[in-house]
Amino acid sequence: MLALVAVLLLALATWTTAQLVNVTIDDTTGDKRTGVMPVYTVDPNSTMGGWGWSGSCPGCISHPDIALVHGGTWHSDTAWVGDGPSNVTMSFNGVAVYVFGVLKDDDKALPVNLRFFIDSKLVGSYEHQPVPAKDAYTYNVPLFSAISLEEKEHNFVISNTQTGHPSTLFFDYVLYTTFQPSTTAGTATPHNSQESNTSQPGSNQVGTGVIIGSILGAFALLILAISVLLSRYHCRRRPRMNAPPCVEAPAVPALTPHVSHTHAYASHGAGLRHSARVDKMAASLPTGMYYLPPPYEVHTAAPVSV
Repeated sequence: MLALVAVLLLALATWTTAQLVNVTIDDTTGDKRTGVMPVYTVDPNSTMGGWGWSGSCPGCISHPDIALVHGGTWHSDTAWVGDGPSNVTMSFNGVAVYVFGVLKDDDKALPVNLRFFIDSKLVGSYEHQPVPAKDAYTYNVPLFSAISLEEKEHNFVISNTQTGHPSTLFFDYVLYTTFQPSTTAGTATPHNSQESNTSQPGSNQVGTGVIIGSILGAFALLILAISVLLSRYHCRRRPRMNAPPCVEAPAVPALTPHVSHTHAYASHGAGLRHSARVDKMAASLPTGMYYLPPPYEVHTAAPVSV
């Protein structure tokens, strides 16, 4: 029992000292934790499309301000009518993911049409029609989010897709939320302070919900297990602790018929009946009567010579 309780306490300690942190996957420098880079692909049959980036995009007519994007870099692509999709592919181990980019609104901007896939399943889309009168760039735009994911390795794809009109994507960075063990109970130990303190829509809700749910679930499991073990322990000990002292039952004396020297009396088996008067009748029997103890009433027969 003690071993099981120790295991449960260890599991509880593991849950309560784990912290949710946000990890950045930058468009150029990649995953801040693993160093893995995003993979950029285009339709091999495309004659006009192709990925450009802030450091080398001579044919781009749009140039977002590098001082206003994450890490000072961005990647862009235009999927033209007749082209297949252009993709950004990456992997992460976490329970939530967020995508951020840049939007351009002026009379030369193209629409945005995106599709998002997690583990080969379409999980969302994003569309934007430019507003010519706005004539501005919008930075740090949330393009997609997914929460409450299973905690495991996920494959994630951002697909820039034309749907009868061109689509332009300015990709900046991705955040994913993952568990990070803490070496000190109750003290946050972020892998990267900038990543952990990054606040995005929904990220605080995901962290709080998962942490509270994990702690309450662990406490409930621990209390239930201890209650069951204590109940079984007391049930096993109760017979020995509360049982009355052993008292030997009195021995039942053997039935010895009293027989006279001249006659013996026998009882009729068919005449045996339950009676409350048997004690009085037994006391009145003459010497030589064969007496049966209660609860039977005796009926005598004629004497038999011995």
